Amino acid sequence: MGLVCGHTVSSFFAEYTAKIAHPDRPAPTRVTFRTKDERFPAYEHGTQCVWDCDGCADTKTVYWSEGLGEAWSGHWFTPNPCLYCDDVFAEVSDVAFMDAWLPEYVSDYRGTNLLVTRSELADDVIKSGVASGQVELNEVPPDDIIRSQSEVVANKRQGLAHRLWLADKRGTDVPAKRVPARRERSLRLALKWQRYAISSYIGRAAWADREDLASFRQRMTATSGLERIFDLSQRARALPRQTARRLKRLVVGRSKD
Repeated sequence: MGLVCGHTVSSFFAEYTAKIAHPDRPAPTRVTFRTKDERFPAYEHGTQCVWDCDGCADTKTVYWSEGLGEAWSGHWFTPNPCLYCDDVFAEVSDVAFMDAWLPEYVSDYRGTNLLVTRSELADDVIKSGVASGQVELNEVPPDDIIRSQSEVVANKRQGLAHRLWLADKRGTDVPAKRVPARRERSLRLALKWQRYAISSYIGRAAWADREDLASFRQRMTATSGLERIFDLSQRARALPRQTARRLKRLVVGRSKD
């Protein structure tokens, strides 16, 4: 079995989560990832931290929008090898599972899996689960599979190509990949792909040397500063055109009256 994986995280991610939950406490006794809450859609999953003390358990759940999504999507704790992974759909597994990040599924707090089977054995196991009523299964077109993982596909193809190009420029040795090294022509995407590598590198040292949670987050969000400046400049450039179109519609509308 395999999982479609955008990237993994180091143990620092669990430490970071615990500090969001209780900044002044030592490490939790247990950490449970991807908890569900019927109040929220599937993407607002949580990480539960438990501290056992004096015969009781103090529990705190931190949700995706409370800092976890920012760290995960920003690649703050991504190990370096993940930046050079080119396997999107767990290609050598008999069956690959993935989150159904599609509009028609994300409202279900329990979450929905998409899967791809590649062997008769895996196919038979899944079908037996359907026949027994333990598995609810619907066929979806291949395009839905790709669409559900569009960000992973882009990062492990265009993003990887750009990072390989950067590695070549630095003279850094990396394993041979099926994706050729190629500079990203879109400045916005080039900044994004490069930021993943910068955040991964900085995150390890920044977390180890942090003064407190706030200073760490400030240092890490600064890595996306160039992207924010670029987005603002693009919006500023588009503003005159948008204003002209609105004025034109307004003039045309009045002339018809």
